[in-house]
Amino acid sequence: MGTQEAASASREEIERLALIRYQLDLALRQAEQAHPRNGFCVLGFQDAVEWFFYLAADHLDVEPKKKDFSGYYKEISANMPDEIPLGYEAALMSLNNARVNLKHYGNLPDQSTIERHRGTVQAFFDEATPRLFDASFASISLVHLMQDEKVNQNLKSAEDAWQTGDARMAMGQLRLGFNHSLDEHLGAC
Repeated sequence: MGTQEAASASREEIERLALIRYQLDLALRQAEQAHPRNGFCVLGFQDAVEWFFYLAADHLDVEPKKKDFSGYYKEISANMPDEIPLGYEAALMSLNNARVNLKHYGNLPDQSTIERHRGTVQAFFDEATPRLFDASFASISLVHLMQDEKVNQNLKSAEDAWQTGDARMAMGQLRLGFNHSLDEHLGAC
């Protein structure tokens, strides 16, 4: 069997990826809190990866025999479009163990464990997303959840302006998007 290309993500898949990225962003912000409060970020890291596994399994049309974190990892890895396993297996299983230890036994991870999992999860998403969905993980945002194309364009422009440090332009684009959305909503009443 020859090497296959990643299939482009559908709109629904991009929307799910946007929510996964949002979950990861929340966990990353939580990881920046003071220790020991930041220890709860491992729950968010693991949830984001697990949701990604569910989406990847749907995308690849595979169903693991064993429906746990490891089972999903193995099934997806064995069915990658480029025939190269996912990678990060040991590190992701360690993350899953950290989650189990926290959630079921109340064992908070130490700072070095948190940093290790943060790096693993970010690298995993950066590498796995384009291989499966032909999209950069960094390019996916909640903007993709907007159904109205004009509002979506305003939000994307705001996001781009914010990234370049142009807060004034970003806020202006957000205002235009909000106004358009409001006009559409009031016009529908």
